[in-house]
Parts: sequence; C-alpha cells; structure tokens
Amino acid sequence: MEKTELVSELKRWCCGEDLDETHALMTIVPEEVEISEVEETEETIKSLGRVRVRGRNFSARLNQRMVLCESKETLQEERVPSEVVPVKGGEMWPVIIIGEAQMAAEEFNSKLKGLLQAEGKTMEDLKSLFPSTPPPTTSTEFILRAVRDLLEKTTKPADGGSYGRLRIFSGALPTPPEIVKAARQINPDVSPKECLEALGSAFGSAESGDDLYFAFRLMQQQKGEKLSDFFQCLERSLAKVIQRGGLPAGCKDRARLEQLLRGSIASDLMLIQLRLRERKAAPPNFLQLLTEIRAEEEYETTRKKLSASVHQVHANTELDTRQTEIQNLKAELKELKSMVASVVTKSTAVKDDYREVKTNSAPPGSENRQDAELAALKKQVK
Repeated sequence: MEKTELVSELKRWCCGEDLDETHALMTIVPEEVEISEVEETEETIKSLGRVRVRGRNFSARLNQRMVLCESKETLQEERVPSEVVPVKGGEMWPVIIIGEAQMAAEEFNSKLKGLLQAEGKTMEDLKSLFPSTPPPTTSTEFILRAVRDLLEKTTKPADGGSYGRLRIFSGALPTPPEIVKAARQINPDVSPKECLEALGSAFGSAESGDDLYFAFRLMQQQKGEKLSDFFQCLERSLAKVIQRGGLPAGCKDRARLEQLLRGSIASDLMLIQLRLRERKAAPPNFLQLLTEIRAEEEYETTRKKLSASVHQVHANTELDTRQTEIQNLKAELKELKSMVASVVTKSTAVKDDYREVKTNSAPPGSENRQDAELAALKKQVK
C-alpha cells in the first residue's frame, strides 16, 4: 500500500473519529502488539509528547494492524520520523502523518478532479492522452506530470494555431462557456491556480464577501451542540468570508473570538472557565483555541461522571442510615409494649389484692384513707 493511500486512510479515520489532523498519526504494527506498547513506543519520539491510542483496525491487505494515535503536541512534519523502533525490539514500525505536503497534494488532487470534470475529462482520459510517457513513481508525480502536459497541449501556440477541441462536459444545449479557454484568451500564461479561481467564480457561490460576513455574524450555537463543533463551523464560515474578501486575513483571530463569545449561547460557564473575554486584546489562533475548548469539554465530562458517582454513594449511605434508624425504633417500640403490658399486669394484681384486703380486714372508719391510697396507686401506675 503506497504512502498516499495510507495518508488518505488516515484522513478518513480522523474524520470518522472527529480527530484533529494536526494531532493525528497512524502506525502499522504486528497483530499481537498491545496498546500500551504502541503508546510507549510512540512516546519515544520527543516531538509527539504524550500519545494515546484512539482506534485499531486490522488490514487484511497488509496482514497487520493499523493503529490510530493522538499526540498532545501539534505535529511538525520535519520533526516526526517516518519510522520508529519498538521498545521491545523487532522490525521498525512506519509512522504516517498528514503533513503540509500531503495536505497540499490532497487539495490539489481534489481541485484537479473538479477541473477535469468541468472539461469533460477523467483521470483515465489523462492516462490515454500520454501513452508514451514513462510511468511515474508516485500518484502525486503522475498528477503533476499530467497537468503539465495538459497545459502544454491546451496552451495557445505562438504562431496563432487553433485550440484543441474539448468535449462538452454536460451535454446541455446551448453550449455552456468553456471557462478555461476564455481565461487563456485573456492571458495565455494563466496559471492553474488562476484557472481554478475562474471556475470557482463561474460555478461557485455567488454570495459576496459582505453577505458571507453578515451570515458569519449571525451564527449561533444550536441546542445540544458541543462548543468545539460550533467553533469548527465558525472556522469554515470564516474561511469563506476571507476567501471572498469580506474580512482582512489579519483580523480573523479577533473576529473568530468575538463571534464565539456572541454565538455560544449554551456554553457561558465554559467561556468563563477559558477566560476568553479577557483575551480579546491578544486572541489565540484557531488550533490553540480548539485545543483549549476540547480539553475543557473533556474535563467537564469527567467531572459530571465523578459527580454522579459521589451522588450515588451518598444516596446509598442515607438509605443505610434510615434502615438502621427504623430497626432501632422497632426495637424501642417492642420494649415499650413489653413494659406497658408488665405495668398493666401489676396494676390488675394490686387492685385484686386491695379488694381482698378491704373485704377481709379493713377496719371500720378507714374507708376514706384507703380510697386515697388507691387513687395515689392508680396515678403511679398511669
């Protein structure tokens, strides 16, 4: 599998895992290697800082595992080696990152496909146009060579010769303008970038920079939307604004921060924690602020989990305490019932004895004194 294919696989993996490409790397290891060994090995590369495995996937084509990792530090292409030696020894593991060169190649490849589609061509058509050309060593080299040869064939000759006719890409009638041909009529030395800009002007969005800037200023965080997701939506909109001239590039950091503070209607507490209002004078860049927001979100998630666990333990403790109190009250009630029954029994026996004594041996004239004693005894029993 070529490196370009591995880079494309890494980009798709980052998109699926919502992982920042500037902190993502992929390595290919034997199937039996554990996660801890992968992390320990990658951390031997000092420029990566702390490394954590975010996903694993077995490749039947390579007969090995592809491991997705996230580094704490922002990856710099010149400081990341292409291979790393495992801590337990053995064959070296390849290290794949999405460097600036790969990003530029991917972007160029995408724009080229758009250009070919506009001209009614495909990549296979390019191959058939140059059958005698030696095979390139990489797909990127093939793309660059094909574009160079295509431009040479479509460039207006110095002697005033005619252009080669190109197939209509849509088949619609009337014939749509051929935009690249018109750009070359204006400037025979027009660059590929200028051709792409012309195509964007013809078939892209017709909104002006002012319209895009106004829409950017109206963006707000949706209910249930994470702050990091809203922040990345802001960045995509801001990039279009700057591309259309709606805002100078030097003002993007300040505009991004101001709209984040204005539109984040569901994350006021997190904004306070990040102290963003105090940082307007020196606003952070996109990657720095995104890293801070994601770290704060991770901390908030961990704090909620811990709070839920503590609440559950406290509730269980209260339940045990109540059960103990109920058992104690039941024991006291049982004891009181026993005491009352004993008192009632004694009171009945006293009454019977008193009546017997009164009947058999009470002297005449002592009735009032005995009544008083009986009343005092009843009061005592009660």
